Amino acid sequence: MAGNMSDASCLVQGLFTLGTTGQMTDGQLLDRFLARRDEEAEAAFEELMTRHGPMVLRVCRGVLRNPHDAEDAFQAAFLVLAHQAGSIRRRNSLASRLFGVAQRVAAHAKLRAARVHAGERMVATRRGGELRARGRRQGRETRTEPDTDGRIDEPIVQERARAAD
Repeated sequence: MAGNMSDASCLVQGLFTLGTTGQMTDGQLLDRFLARRDEEAEAAFEELMTRHGPMVLRVCRGVLRNPHDAEDAFQAAFLVLAHQAGSIRRRNSLASRLFGVAQRVAAHAKLRAARVHAGERMVATRRGGELRARGRRQGRETRTEPDTDGRIDEPIVQERARAAD
């Protein structure tokens, strides 16, 4: 019971200290995020994620069929937002910006995954043929499976470079 009272008092104290973010516009939330690097900034960014997260995740899932890749792209889209928040001119049209960022990040991730997959197939075919030939020479059959990288940081770098132009 004492733990619940402590949790409740922390929540009430947070409301008095930080205020509510639900009534703020996207522009006001971005301004709060940029102006501070404390709990208020974190609360503002959390509200932006709460508002726009479902749409961003839906876009990423629409482009990327793999749910893990979609979640990675979702996180990357919000990382891009955090890095580019100061350069956003039309702050109250954040939904359209996040939609575009999510599409681009997911598309880059999809291309990268396709390239990695094609490279893996090529390497596996080449390695498999070489290893099978070596195995036959040694009197046994050998199989190989390719390594996977799975990195998604390339779309973030490309999106940041695009915004700098």
